[in-house]
Amino acid sequence: MRFLKARFPHAQLTACDLNHVAVDFCAKTFAANPVYSEPAVSRIPLRGKFDLIWCGSLLTHLRKEVCAEFVAMFQRVLEPGGLAVMTMHGRWTERLLSTGRYKYGLKDASVNAVLDEYPHHRIWLCRLPWSNGYGISVCTPAFFLAYSSLAARLKGD
Repeated sequence: MRFLKARFPHAQLTACDLNHVAVDFCAKTFAANPVYSEPAVSRIPLRGKFDLIWCGSLLTHLRKEVCAEFVAMFQRVLEPGGLAVMTMHGRWTERLLSTGRYKYGLKDASVNAVLDEYPHHRIWLCRLPWSNGYGISVCTPAFFLAYSSLAARLKGD
């Protein structure tokens, strides 16, 4: 958010997260509109339309169905001609796991499960033992775009 504020000092910014302290920090530091998120995507109280949506390090930890819900919501609140930027774990994460350079705190059996299933399913969520419903999602760009577009069409967005 600090880079957006520096580049676009007069833009209206909105900070949305489950972490209320982080949202409050952004509201105080960057004069962002604070929005406290909810675990259920349908209950997130976003209002209005946005020219830019930046979603970093969230979809990287969710099941494909929840990712699709977020993308459908982004499509709903994005201005025509707006831009949504989302990060996902993909080929780079697959490479890190397969070479053992970084395992995201996963045990070898979980890493092997991701590497065995990812090529077949194009997305794989490996739950983290210390988290409640979150994990490491590894996804191909083509699958993510196709799945999220299909989910949006099915919901009428």
